[in-house]
Amino acid sequence: MPVYREGDATMTTEENQEQCPGIDEAIEKADERLAVGDNWEALRLYLEIIEEDPENAYAINKAGVAYARMGEMEHAERCFYDAVIIDHRFVPALSNLGNIFLDREQNEIAIALYRKGLRYDPNYSVAHNNIAAAYKRIGKIDKQVNHFKRSQKIMAFGRGRESPEEMVSGSEDRDYDPESVPRRPRRRFGCLGGLVTLIGLLALLGFAVG
Repeated sequence: MPVYREGDATMTTEENQEQCPGIDEAIEKADERLAVGDNWEALRLYLEIIEEDPENAYAINKAGVAYARMGEMEHAERCFYDAVIIDHRFVPALSNLGNIFLDREQNEIAIALYRKGLRYDPNYSVAHNNIAAAYKRIGKIDKQVNHFKRSQKIMAFGRGRESPEEMVSGSEDRDYDPESVPRRPRRRFGCLGGLVTLIGLLALLGFAVG
């Protein structure tokens, strides 16, 4: 199975999924559970997919969304970061990772992630909306308004992306049991810990690291 890293654009995440028999059906079932707020079951299904296809950036990102909705932000961040390492053009994971840093008030990193995503997909309305919130936080109202209007325009013309990937605060599963949450399988990237992960992310975004 190909490994997607920075500079490797020989195949897309979607093309990778097509090579795995039954992967589309499994993802559809997991997506349905996530869409109705059954975060626990959705997570279980995504983790099963990841066990079979460890380089599936789509499923890893969605597992991160499920973790985030259950308040497991460390595991959510690890998933989003892994998805970006596998496919650096996967915009939903870039946007979700930006949300992690925005919540920490690390606005410069969040904005860099949103901007990177929008370079790959200028019509991803979720990223426009998220970056608008980031610009508002740092007082750049002109940029906030510009991106907010762009988001609304995209949605009005029906070109916005459906976004179950977007993290929604306050959507915690009522039946969530912190002691029984299945853990994301550790990978060679995201499992390295906060400092190493952050250094790798900054390098990915083009920040000077040394």
